[in-house]
Amino acid sequence: IGDFRVESAVNGYHVVPILAKNPKGVEEPYESPLESRITMQSRDESAADMIRRFVGVVSQALGQPLVEGLMPGRFHGIRVTVVAQNDRARDVLWRALHSINPGLSWQLLCVPGDPCALNIHPISLAK
Repeated sequence: IGDFRVESAVNGYHVVPILAKNPKGVEEPYESPLESRITMQSRDESAADMIRRFVGVVSQALGQPLVEGLMPGRFHGIRVTVVAQNDRARDVLWRALHSINPGLSWQLLCVPGDPCALNIHPISLAK
């Protein structure tokens, strides 16, 4: 548990962690791995391959592993083109998911001592 800020994005919001408890239970400043700046060359690929490449690029920028978690099975059949030039990873992911389906979101689950896992899932859009 920690503290968060809410940032508006095109057609949505981001809940961004700013404080997290360390292993001793003390809250300290925290920066999400998705705050990393990344560059990705333009490539037409499956959404599943794009997520794998994204996870690898973010891992490299962080200097620590980020792993692919759960994602919709249909990602293997959906084509997407993503490009980034020193962009925040969170913004790149948002653009990519929005280009696939505006009803997609993610959770980045981080447990101390383990790599963070990026999970992609559908959400219900308010009417």
